[in-house]
Amino acid sequence: MIQEVRQAVVQTLVDQAGRLTSVRPEEQVVVAVDFLPWRRTGLRVPPERTLILRVPKKNLEEVKAGRLSSEEFGRRVQVSEY
Repeated sequence: MIQEVRQAVVQTLVDQAGRLTSVRPEEQVVVAVDFLPWRRTGLRVPPERTLILRVPKKNLEEVKAGRLSSEEFGRRVQVSEY
């Protein structure tokens, strides 16, 4: 499940690379995904796991311009799990 979510986030970043116009090239784009346990109650519970994906905006610009493949872009995304 974690790998599928990671791939989906990376692909979404590639697909939407041109839409992040307010982020400067020297800045980072960070996406956090919390994995919550399934509960029937409406109570908030802490996440079982959090996935953090981080990539420099300049890499998104390189993908958009065709100078970087989506595969290479995916390798450049830093991933942390908590």
